[in-house]
Amino acid sequence: MVSVSRRLKQSDIQKLPPGMHADGGNLYLAVQKSGSRQWVMIYQYERRRREIGLGGAGPNGMPLAEARTEAESVRAILRQGLDPKAVRSAAVNDVMARGVPTFGDFADEYIEQHRTGWKNEKHAAQWVMTMREYAAPIRDKPVNEIVTADLEAILAPIWATKNETATRVRGRIEAILDAARVKGHIDERFANPARFEGHLKLILPKVGKLQRGHHKALPYSKLPEFMSRLRQDRAGNGSRALEFTILTCVRTSNTLLAEWSEFQADHSDPDDLVWTIPARKMKTGKDFAVPIVGRAAAIIKILRKHQDEASPYVFRGTRRRQPISNGTMERVLDRMKVDVTVHGFRSTFRDWAGDLQDAPAEIAEAVLAHTYGGKTEQAYRRLDAFEKRRALMIAWDDFCWGSPFALEPDEA
Repeated sequence: MVSVSRRLKQSDIQKLPPGMHADGGNLYLAVQKSGSRQWVMIYQYERRRREIGLGGAGPNGMPLAEARTEAESVRAILRQGLDPKAVRSAAVNDVMARGVPTFGDFADEYIEQHRTGWKNEKHAAQWVMTMREYAAPIRDKPVNEIVTADLEAILAPIWATKNETATRVRGRIEAILDAARVKGHIDERFANPARFEGHLKLILPKVGKLQRGHHKALPYSKLPEFMSRLRQDRAGNGSRALEFTILTCVRTSNTLLAEWSEFQADHSDPDDLVWTIPARKMKTGKDFAVPIVGRAAAIIKILRKHQDEASPYVFRGTRRRQPISNGTMERVLDRMKVDVTVHGFRSTFRDWAGDLQDAPAEIAEAVLAHTYGGKTEQAYRRLDAFEKRRALMIAWDDFCWGSPFALEPDEA
């Protein structure tokens, strides 16, 4: 029996009993006795009754608004005097005849095409890494065969624990699949399985507002003791890279990609250095000068004694001409059995600066390369922030050591 008393509401979709429920304009919700739900269009073509499925309408299926949009697409084909079912079959056959690329091949092509438009190397590297590591289960699958279950398998294990990463992975897969549709590799009537609103949002767990972007940090009261332990760990470049990252308050990627050519002597103090991180490596898209003082400057000078002329990187990895890997510093923390993140030490610095120092908040934020205040304040700080940051970094270096810096006997 067909219900035609009124148009449907989204709240009705999961409550309606078995039967055909009309929404108007030939769009129906077909509910089976098993409970399965499907959006269908029933129409006449050449005086024959025909039916075409638009997609599932279950808890994880197509919402009502999207079903109405799909129905209008079918009606548009009918107005052209064509059979929507035949048009869909022809489109699918055409795509199959031209060959459908795998997700991995198409993702790599997509990244290469868009690389020049991205603001820095780090952004491109993140796309490459996430689409090779997190999307590994679907790389060998044709783009038109990827379904919701594939996305759930990729995202569910990291949705609650690494939500920021999972969110980016989902968005990137969605963009790639949308591009595949534009290229004709996916039928336009098939909804993107990576879409969030009205789809994955309904099956992935809710994440607390404070979870995203949160990094476990060490209380600053425990930092001097931790740094003392870290100085004794001499296993590879990871320990010194972590120590340098903490002392300079830079992001992990800045340390990983630090090159010898970016360091120059500081004219105000011959023992110190200035590290100019180029704009392409900065989140702000602008060059950033970092004052390198005390122990951080000593680390650079110690490593320079063992510099590999063939590698541009300060913290070189085991592979020739490559820096240390993204997880090297995290593994140092694991080895030391300290439950914090590398990025969390930036929070440690910010808490220390706010609680124990008289420096204005904007200077502490400037150390972290954060934008602070209005355009007038930002323009003013460009003139004097470096020296003020340098003074704050000297105090930070003293605090991390528990006293003014001095070389260890075996490093002098």
